[in-house]
Amino acid sequence: GGVTGCPGVGNPLCPATTCAVDIGGGSTQVTMARGRGFLRAFSQPVGVVRLTERYVRSDPVSNKDFKALEAAVAEAFAGLDWLQQSGALPSESGTTLAGIGGTIRTLAEIDMKQRRYPLDNVHGYVLQRERLEAQIELLRTLNVRQRAELPGISRDRADLILAGAVIVHQLMRQGGFDSIIVSGQGLREGLFYERFLVDENPPLFGDMRGFSVQNLARLYNYEALHAAKVRELALSLFDQLRPLHGYGDWERTLLGYAATLHDIGLAVSYYDHHKHGAYLIVNAALQGFTHREIALMALIVRYHRKGDVQVGQYRDLLEPDDQQRVARLAALLRLAEYLERRKSQVIQGLRVEIGERVLVTTRAVGDATVEIWDANRGSGLFRKSFGREIEIV
Repeated sequence: GGVTGCPGVGNPLCPATTCAVDIGGGSTQVTMARGRGFLRAFSQPVGVVRLTERYVRSDPVSNKDFKALEAAVAEAFAGLDWLQQSGALPSESGTTLAGIGGTIRTLAEIDMKQRRYPLDNVHGYVLQRERLEAQIELLRTLNVRQRAELPGISRDRADLILAGAVIVHQLMRQGGFDSIIVSGQGLREGLFYERFLVDENPPLFGDMRGFSVQNLARLYNYEALHAAKVRELALSLFDQLRPLHGYGDWERTLLGYAATLHDIGLAVSYYDHHKHGAYLIVNAALQGFTHREIALMALIVRYHRKGDVQVGQYRDLLEPDDQQRVARLAALLRLAEYLERRKSQVIQGLRVEIGERVLVTTRAVGDATVEIWDANRGSGLFRKSFGREIEIV
């Protein structure tokens, strides 16, 4: 199960080295993989049902029962010596702890509800160890009926969730992990990837992020030629303006993905399609992206037509300088969109000169008067976010 579940984690989350935890009713599997290769696995007949039936005899759980539960879990994983402190290594060489299954998802959903988290997608959610410890303390004080009333928990998991939380906490503490990332996919999806990627060994996508973006674009019948030209123009502006913005490959990649997806909201309605597009991105369960990256792409799409950038409900997902990052990337996408306004690929290329003002010289086939006029008219966000005047000719 753990080995088959690995593609269900490795494909959607894309970490370099993964330690995947799958907690079931009767057993728990811990599997480690690096890149595209399986490393090792550990399995114990210790699951939430078995632990609850054996050690939890009081409701709410008594101190005696809780200590017995913790001791049993610690003993069960004492032989997992290769996990020791793997999460405490430097980030470039360390391991990502990922969780599969209903127990992990439920713990994440409880935390998301408590935090009033702005995204409604548990996949990719990062549960901090200190938040898990607070959950355990809360669950200890509640009886099963009270637990069932907690937002985020289903009634059939109310009696089992404490045992699951103790297992997760033990593995986090034992491996020195400060957090666990939640996979919304698992065994079922692993079986699907084995069949879908039958010629790949192991069955992992070479570029899960790119595949996921293209899949979403095609799902909503995007105009491939138009999207490709907007992407080309936006990235050309990005590359030539590096001395001004100082961004790197990470921002460039996000801008490219946002350009591919910028018009998918047309599938809902032409009017406010920038808002519809942002909604679709946030709710599409894009694979291989952090929640911060999803929010950034959604905001870039949200502001590709008009308006001054406000990060609003996504503020808690973002870094302090992300509002400026979104404004600058959205400004470039907005200019690229206006320069492809008639969807005719009339603008073939751009040359950017940076002085006291920015001069963009277009190379066109045919009459580009409308595109150039529109781009100059829509350059306000560029002037505001970059602090430079701009002229497009």
